[in-house]
Amino acid sequence: MDHFAGKTALVTGAASGIGLGLAQALGEEGMTVAMVDYDAEALAKAAMNLTERGLVVSPFVHDVSDQSGWVELAQKVRDTLGPVQVLCNNAGVGAANMPVSTLDVSVWNRFVNINLNGVFYGTHAFLPQMTEAGGGHIVNTASMAGILPGTPGRSMYGATKHAVVALSEVLLAELAENNIGVSVLLPGSVRTALWRSSRAAQGLEDVDTPPDEYKSGSANPDGLDPYHVGLHVVRSIKEGAFYIITAPELRPHVSARFARIEAAFDRAEASAAQLRGGGREEA
Repeated sequence: MDHFAGKTALVTGAASGIGLGLAQALGEEGMTVAMVDYDAEALAKAAMNLTERGLVVSPFVHDVSDQSGWVELAQKVRDTLGPVQVLCNNAGVGAANMPVSTLDVSVWNRFVNINLNGVFYGTHAFLPQMTEAGGGHIVNTASMAGILPGTPGRSMYGATKHAVVALSEVLLAELAENNIGVSVLLPGSVRTALWRSSRAAQGLEDVDTPPDEYKSGSANPDGLDPYHVGLHVVRSIKEGAFYIITAPELRPHVSARFARIEAAFDRAEASAAQLRGGGREEA
């Protein structure tokens, strides 16, 4: 997809962070952007900011974990802005430092409902109008945590982000014949305040007080500007790229993971050869 002007995009988690960066970058391409977020006040401010910059945006308050609300949202956006042709399933909650042994099941389910189910619900709701419009592009925001080795205490985040990568890979294969491209965004360190949504998902009352490691007010104060992430995503859509990576410095960690996977294949080949030769494997 290389022509954006005059078409409609929808971005979830658009009130701040990467979502706001995506909305700005797509709006600057001449798209009308439906900005979706559960935080009505923050969303209104973000939409006003982009409107004052001369962009055409429209705010829609919605919780991506609300399955039934997606049908109503899809119809409302279509009726007011036209069919969506770029869908950015970006909303998510951040990594909570909680070992599996102490996790509350309700917190786990909340993370899954937002980070994974929200991506599925959004895709399922908007695919019909994207297909009827003749095609488009879907961008699902995962994380480098979706391809990196697991980190202790980050089971909910890592599991849901790996799942978003897998879902996106399936969509890439399924939707090609419908002229719908798919990308999965794998951001590394980005200047966001993702800890707020994470604390809310955990049911904590004081969502505005950052954890000790985030006292700067941003989860990653030295990370990329979200707007620059948005620009990178737009370029990647135009190029038809599937994997969108923003943190090249993490290549060695990903390579190390796949080296271990390759080593497992080597062991499997050696085991298969031994069995074919009639030998016994040593314990």
